[in-house]
Amino acid sequence: MSQSAALVATLKQALRAQGKTYVDVAEALDLSVASVKRLFAQNSFSLERP
Repeated sequence: MSQSAALVATLKQALRAQGKTYVDVAEALDLSVASVKRLFAQNSFSLERP
């Protein structure tokens, strides 16, 4: 498992443990739910935001 895939898996586990959903993440990041789902599905996270 690559480092990015492991990081995403750990992030999903942490969110699940806290009872957070993609809706919660989307609201916190000011993104659409579809965008959050796409980020998780593609394992492509960036700290840069426009």
